[in-house]
Amino acid sequence: MSPEEKVQCELALLALLNTMWIQQADPRHGAAQNAAMIAKLEPLCAKHANKNIETAFKLVKATVPTEPPTSGVKIKNFLGSALEAAKATSNKQFLCITLGVMCSKFFVGVVGTQADKAGRAAVFQAKRTRNLLWMSVTNGMLAENLELQGQHGEAEAAKEEARRLGMLAFPESS
Repeated sequence: MSPEEKVQCELALLALLNTMWIQQADPRHGAAQNAAMIAKLEPLCAKHANKNIETAFKLVKATVPTEPPTSGVKIKNFLGSALEAAKATSNKQFLCITLGVMCSKFFVGVVGTQADKAGRAAVFQAKRTRNLLWMSVTNGMLAENLELQGQHGEAEAAKEEARRLGMLAFPESS
């Protein structure tokens, strides 16, 4: 396979993985369809030479609903593997996404130091990416966590930062 063909193949895989996330907005798209697509992509992505494709695939497996549903233990494993792969490739975007998903899946509505640390780590990583949307989302999740812990002043500051960043990310909607 030529280098150009390899790049085209990798772009096609990334497009398919992104399509899986986009399709979740369609209420007619079901978990059984997701499971079938994941099964087709598994041999192409699970042990891919490009660790970023492997990471994206693990994130899809952790976040896209399937029938039967993915167990919490498997989701934790997929996210843990994605986190390690993102660290190994120094991919700030994948680190940000993985930490955000971890917080969303396991720490929203949870009170405690681990939830607090996870929320702050997600905010920190989002800042490193300079992605306004992820910065807004992670600040919003942190604000909810701080509110639950009774840290109302800090929660309000995080909410305000989430709003500010959201307006910067989507200026036409303000």
